[in-house]
Amino acid sequence: MKGNDMQYEITEKGVAGHKVGEIVEIDGDTVPKWLVNKGRVLNDRVAVTNPADGAVQESAQERQALLAEAAKVLDAEHFSNDGVPDVRAVNGLLDDGVARFNAAERDQLWPGIAEAVMAARI
Repeated sequence: MKGNDMQYEITEKGVAGHKVGEIVEIDGDTVPKWLVNKGRVLNDRVAVTNPADGAVQESAQERQALLAEAAKVLDAEHFSNDGVPDVRAVNGLLDDGVARFNAAERDQLWPGIAEAVMAARI
């Protein structure tokens, strides 16, 4: 795996040529359209811009869990028509010293947790 590559675990049926649970290597740092909402990023590193002073860089799984927990308690008005949580609303729920989310990080992490979060909100 090269420096900018990522691993992506297939978590949904319907990905031609791949089984649920299979891990695929993706060149670069963008999930291809054919995989969006069909899995989750497994890399331990997540790009975070302008973290809070003294913030500790968490793994992708920790950041994804943090995003999920925050999104579960947001009001419906804090989601776009596409079902994506507002980054400002999510960041407003974070403790001091926790690196804030930006839209790029949210967009990378959200597809792997969207279905579970929305089901938990019902």
